[in-house]
Amino acid sequence: MRGMYEREKMLLGTLCVGLFLAVACQPSSLNQNTITESSTEFSTALGIDTVLEFSKALDKDKADKDKVATEEEKLDEEKLGDENTDTEFTLVISGDVLSHNSNWQAADLGDGRFDYLPQLGDLKGLLSNGDYTLVNLETPISGEKYGYRGFPKFNAPVNLGQTLKTIGVDMVVTGNNHALDNGLEGLRSNLDNLDRIGLDYVGTYRSQKEAQQAKVVDINGIKVGFAATTIRLKMEVPDDYSLNLNRESVIRREIAKVRQAGAELVVFHIHWGKEYKEEPSDVQKTLYKILAEEGVDIVIGSHPHRLQPIEMKEIVYQGEAKSQALIWSTADLLWGEPISKKYVKTGAVFQIKVVRENGKARVHDMNYDLIYNLTWFDENGKKQIRVIPESEMEKFRKTHPKEVREMEKEMEWAHGVLARSVDLD
Repeated sequence: MRGMYEREKMLLGTLCVGLFLAVACQPSSLNQNTITESSTEFSTALGIDTVLEFSKALDKDKADKDKVATEEEKLDEEKLGDENTDTEFTLVISGDVLSHNSNWQAADLGDGRFDYLPQLGDLKGLLSNGDYTLVNLETPISGEKYGYRGFPKFNAPVNLGQTLKTIGVDMVVTGNNHALDNGLEGLRSNLDNLDRIGLDYVGTYRSQKEAQQAKVVDINGIKVGFAATTIRLKMEVPDDYSLNLNRESVIRREIAKVRQAGAELVVFHIHWGKEYKEEPSDVQKTLYKILAEEGVDIVIGSHPHRLQPIEMKEIVYQGEAKSQALIWSTADLLWGEPISKKYVKTGAVFQIKVVRENGKARVHDMNYDLIYNLTWFDENGKKQIRVIPESEMEKFRKTHPKEVREMEKEMEWAHGVLARSVDLD
């Protein structure tokens, strides 16, 4: 509407300039009365009365439209702030982002710059297909001074975070067993770089004050609380606030913190379990029972580097039944380690729909798309990685027949695992 109004005003201005020039160019021998009369004659021919009326109408029309727009914006704000308004959103979730040596080397452009987009760009459609997207950034992006390296102590170029932002990620989990791979200073540098990129994060903190702040995000008018804890690290945590460990008291505290900050729905990311296992461990089951007792709406597990079952459950919290989405293990989003273990190249992108009806926000359903880390060696013997959705598999059958056959086997395995149920006893 604004563009249309400006074009109309430009047209009006052109007409007025024409009128001015026509009057100004009358013969100088004419007396003032003649000029006035000639001006009136030209005005009549041009329809100046119509022009002036048109100008007034435009001004009134713009004022009316501005008033309507302001009222609509105010109404939208009121709706977003009203916890009784029916609304919904889709939360998109994916797994561990691990930049091994082969990943950062493949991203190296050779001139001091890095580009992870060739490895991750095919996921933009899936990761952007929702209202808010969360992944586990298991490799810190602490900066060049720490050196770029893969397992066992990770550090990736900052471009990895920039690429995640480009393909649709909104928040990364930083609370995992590699959070202190570059020391406490590196942990802080990682968060500084995420701030510069514009990625939100949860799980690690630079100060006691920062750790005490609840992470609550407004997604389509629903206040969503995010919390994260992790398994014990091999090294000692240097303080009591930089990282939240998987202790019962910490888990309950973090959940209470986001609820006290107004969260209607709680998303809890927990780094747990045993690596390379497709079934949840006893420790996972014990920790899950705490999360269920606390009425967590969405539980997201990571660390095993393999997919584990997903479940839509019904739990009881404060005497009321509610639905819950449970992902025992998201597996890997990005993986490049030369390892012979099976099923580590396969991950998934999950879509969880949340609705608010009659003033209550709840999980509605959960779906997923499988993804795969397609790897090969180029003509120079350099390892290449490209993460692709299962739906894109056929495009690579001619160029990478061996890899696609391996992918097919892993896809079949993954669908089977995700469909299993877990016995908590």
